[in-house]
Amino acid sequence: MRTLLIKNTRCMFLIIALLFSFSQFSVSQNQTWNISGNITDGKTSNTLPFANVVLYRSSDVAFVSGTVTNDNGYFSLNAVKNEYL
Repeated sequence: MRTLLIKNTRCMFLIIALLFSFSQFSVSQNQTWNISGNITDGKTSNTLPFANVVLYRSSDVAFVSGTVTNDNGYFSLNAVKNEYL
C-alpha cells in the first residue's frame, strides 16, 4: 500500500507540474505591447496636438483601442500582442 501511495504522489506531482507549465505558457501568449510615438504633419513636420490615434485588429478591422495625442503630438496605448492597423 505504501508503494502505491508513493507512486500516486509522484504522479500527482507530475500532473501539477505539467498544468503549471501550461498555465505559464498561456500567460506568455497574452503579452502586452506599449505602442507609442509622435504624430507629425507630412508637409511641415510640425507635431499634431490632439489628433486621434485608433488601433484596429487587422483580421476583422474591429476597434481595439484609441487615444488622443498630447499637446506635443505624443501618444501611447497598450494592446495585447496581435496584428493591428
